[in-house]
Amino acid sequence: MRGQRYELVQFHFHHPAEERINGQSFPMVIHMVHRSAAGELAVVALLVEVGEANPIVNHLWSRLPFLPGQTSQLASNLFSLTDLLPNDKSYFVFTGSLTTPPCTENVLWLVMQQPITLSTAQVATFGQVYPLNSRPLQPVNNRLIQASQPVNAVAASF
Repeated sequence: MRGQRYELVQFHFHHPAEERINGQSFPMVIHMVHRSAAGELAVVALLVEVGEANPIVNHLWSRLPFLPGQTSQLASNLFSLTDLLPNDKSYFVFTGSLTTPPCTENVLWLVMQQPITLSTAQVATFGQVYPLNSRPLQPVNNRLIQASQPVNAVAASF
C-alpha cells in the first residue's frame, strides 16, 4: 500500500464497531493491524452485520481468550484471514489513530465498504465475553476520507 509492504502483526474485535458508514452503525468490527518495515501502521477494518454464520469466526471463537489481558496464539496454517474479506474489495481510506492505548497517531486506515456477516449467535457470544469493548465514535474533524476504486488484490498487497 502506497509503496510499502505491510505484515499482519495482530487482529482483534470490537463490540460494537468503532466506525460508521453514512451514519449506519454495526454490531462488531474486526481490526487487522499491519506494520511496515519502517514501523508504519495500517489497519484493515472489516465491519460486521448480522447474517449468515462465518466458519472462520467459529474456529476463532473456540480459542477466544476469556480473561482480561489474555491473548491467544493461532497457528498460521489453520486458515487465511484473507478468507474473511468481503467479495467487494472497495474501501475507505484515511489517516487516524489506533483506537486502543496508546492511541498511536498517523495510522493508515482502510475500512472495507462491504460488511461481512456473523450470525446472531456469533455476535452474542463475543458480546457476552467482551461487552462494549470499543472506543466511542470520534469526530471526523477535517480528516480527508477517500473511497477506493474496486480492487480485488487489496489484501494481497499487504
